[in-house]
Amino acid sequence: MEWKPRDSDIEWTRAHIAQISEGGMWVIPIANHSTIQVFHSDKTYIATIHGSELRTQTVMMQTMTVLKILGYGAKAIINDTVGLRDKKFQEDNA
Repeated sequence: MEWKPRDSDIEWTRAHIAQISEGGMWVIPIANHSTIQVFHSDKTYIATIHGSELRTQTVMMQTMTVLKILGYGAKAIINDTVGLRDKKFQEDNA
């Protein structure tokens, strides 16, 4: 079954990104602190997805679906699963 956002999802996202400055970052804690860098001037974004877990991937795909409805397109979508392992390694061995 394909996920479709509710009107409230769309309106909440519209209001939220309106508060983000040009080039600002939206950090999404429920998606393993994945980020979306927003560029209002050309209605684009760069998404960095931190992890391959189903929940993280699902939340980010749903968020990007809503951004598309709002007229924003992806400049880049980066799946950063290696960086997470490197960070853990650095923390363990610092």
